[in-house]
Parts: sequence; C-alpha cells; structure tokens
Amino acid sequence: MPRPDRHEEIEINYLNEGSLVYNLGGRQIRLEPRRLTMFWAALPHQIVSFKGVASYFVVTIPFDRFLQWGLPESVQSHLLVGDAIACTDPQQSQIDAILLERWRTDLNHADEQTHRIVLLELQARMMRLSQSAPLGPPPVGDDDSAVRPKPQASTLEKAERMACFIAKNYKRAIPIADIAASVDLHPDYAATVFRKSFGVTINAQVTRHRVADVQSKLLSTDQPIIDIAYGAGFESLSSFNRTFRTSTGMTPRAFRKQFRR
Repeated sequence: MPRPDRHEEIEINYLNEGSLVYNLGGRQIRLEPRRLTMFWAALPHQIVSFKGVASYFVVTIPFDRFLQWGLPESVQSHLLVGDAIACTDPQQSQIDAILLERWRTDLNHADEQTHRIVLLELQARMMRLSQSAPLGPPPVGDDDSAVRPKPQASTLEKAERMACFIAKNYKRAIPIADIAASVDLHPDYAATVFRKSFGVTINAQVTRHRVADVQSKLLSTDQPIIDIAYGAGFESLSSFNRTFRTSTGMTPRAFRKQFRR
C-alpha cells in the first residue's frame, strides 16, 4: 500500500499462510497466519511489510451495521481506540478458513436469501470472537509510547501518530496544539501534514471518533443521550445534535429508535 487507507467500516483479515504488518493509526500490528483479526478501518492503516503471503481474505462490514449486532461494549471500545482484536483459539482456524471460502462463494451469487444467511453467520462469528478474545480495559489518556515523537520521523509517520493520539484522547478537549506537540510539530504545520496525509482535517478526525462513540453507546446502553454526548467529548448539546445529524442524517433519538433491537 503506497499510502494509508481509511474507510468507515470494520475490517476483518485472515491469512492462510505467512504474516503481514499493518501500521494502524501510528502503531504497528502483526497479523499471524490462521488468526482472524478485526480492526476499525476509519483509522489510517497501511501494510508496511509482509512475508510468505500469496493471498488473504478481507471482509469489510459497514460500521453502522456492525453496531447493530450488539457486541459487548468492551469490544467496541477497544476498536475505537485503535486496537486490533484477534482470535486466539487454534481450533477455530480451520473453521474460519472453511467459513471464509463459503462466504466468498455465496456472495458471488445474487441470491438475497443467501446473502442474509452470510450476514447472520458473520454476526455469529463476530460474537464468538468477542467472547473468546482476551480484552483488558481499553487504553486511555495520552501516555501510550506509540504516540511519543520519534527522532527524524517522516511527516507521514507523524501524521499516523497524530491519528493514534486522537484515537486515545478524543473523549477530552484536545486542542490542535496538544496534538501537534505529541509529534513535536507547529500546530499550523501539523494541521497541514494531517490533511495532506489523510484527506481530512484534524477536527474532522476528532469528530469522526466522537460520533462513532455516541453511535456505539446509543445502541449498547440505556444512558441518557446528553450523558453520552458529553462522555464522548462534545462540549454542548446544540453542537452535538448538529454534528450528529450532519454525520448520520438523523437525530440521536431517531438513530437509537431505528437501529436498536
């Protein structure tokens, strides 16, 4: 990948053999063979190295559909801060290989009923992965060493580490000056580097995380909307309502009513 990719989906990777390394929001993660791995692809991600990989499976799930599946809030929280979640059950690997090949075959047919079956099977697999993955509390604050500046880092590397800093800290007020300081850049230059690297502004990236967090909480908790909004980092209810409607096309109340089961 010549430059980082970014899309509003959950991405699942599975390697039959070999290994590859992603730079995910400024941190490197290694994908091992025969281990189903998922991450939030809205974070800038880029394959930086690979070994012995002839081909591999990639599944993408629209983020709003993924939220409707009702996976544990701890899983959603880990994904939102840039963690990858991988299967650790060796007995599951052969089953995953069979499932992925079947899904690939089924989705090549225009049978709507078969497509629904694939989605149900995929949902069930993600629920099993959520149960088996060893998850501690998601990282919080700005003490992650991955976002500390490295000497002589390229502008792209610094942009990736800014993305990671945002993922870790979006729930609090984070001035652009703080984000720039995390990679030792002037705020104006940091804003330019980030926009040129990822095609969005720093503020837009912060908003993306906050709206995603709110969507997750609306569907997985009974918290009042105002508490969810402030908890995600929005500083006023009017700003939150305006931003949420612009991002999703509906009010928070309508979103919860339409998508929550």
